[in-house]
Amino acid sequence: MKIILFENTNSLNSTIRTFLLSKGHRVEHYGSVTDCLKIINTIVYDFIIFDMDVFSTKNLDCLKMNRTIFPMKNLLPIIHHNDVETLKNLFSLGYTHYIKKPFTIHELELHLNRINTLYKVESTISKCDYSFNLKSCTLVYDNNHYIFTKNQASFISLLISKKNEIVTPSEISLCLWDKNIGSYTTIRSLIAKTKKKLPKPFIKNHRGVGYMWVDIAES
Repeated sequence: MKIILFENTNSLNSTIRTFLLSKGHRVEHYGSVTDCLKIINTIVYDFIIFDMDVFSTKNLDCLKMNRTIFPMKNLLPIIHHNDVETLKNLFSLGYTHYIKKPFTIHELELHLNRINTLYKVESTISKCDYSFNLKSCTLVYDNNHYIFTKNQASFISLLISKKNEIVTPSEISLCLWDKNIGSYTTIRSLIAKTKKKLPKPFIKNHRGVGYMWVDIAES
């Protein structure tokens, strides 16, 4: 991936850049709002990682005014561990992915992989003649549209990205809520409601193990 990195702390910036480069990514670094807007408008990129302090007091205004430049699926904000106000404002703008300082470099990699998994299945067409679009939270089957909530759509996207593989409750919890919630009551409720909306039983339950998406639904 081509990644744009905004991190003012030189040591952390160097650590992140070195790690991402070692993984085969291309990394560009810029340090001002002006450079940010100029560069993002003129180059093709896959992902943006930025420390919210980079934009100082204008960070949220910048996001509000440039939603197409900073799309939700391509953005991973870095916030301080106790900065609840910034987190609340990010959520209000629809940005639900974030990472808190302090974090390890491998934790950053897990966040990037999780977001990539969620959004790489934005439009999937199969031999079963269905299509699924994560952006619109919609599954189309037999010319009918089935609409899901964001969490339900993210769950479907995760299963489709690992089609014919068993996905454990822990994977679901980490993907949707960024943590292992411990109790699986919430997960079971989510799955039950998702299944009710599906036109066919695409989701198979492997008792005691997890769940699987299959194109050829069993009758």
